Amino acid sequence: MKRHIFIMMLFALCLTSFQAHAQRYLPGMKGLQVTAGMTDGVHWNTNTDFAYHIGAAYSVYTKNANRWVIGGEYLHKK
Repeated sequence: MKRHIFIMMLFALCLTSFQAHAQRYLPGMKGLQVTAGMTDGVHWNTNTDFAYHIGAAYSVYTKNANRWVIGGEYLHKK
C-alpha cells in the first residue's frame, strides 16, 4: 500500500514540478488536444459491445480570451 501511495505522489510531483502552468488565455496561444477512450457497454471477455473513440482538436486563442477550435472525433462500435 505504501508503494502505491509513493508512486501516486511521485506522479503528482512530476506533473507539478516541470512545465505545468495555468492556462493564461494569451492572444496567439495555440493548443493541440488528443483524446481517446472506451465507451459504455465494453466487455473485455467477449468481442460483443466493444466500442472506443479517438479524437483530435486544434485551438487558437484570439483577443479578449476568445477561442477558435477545429477538430474531429471518431466513434467505433462493434
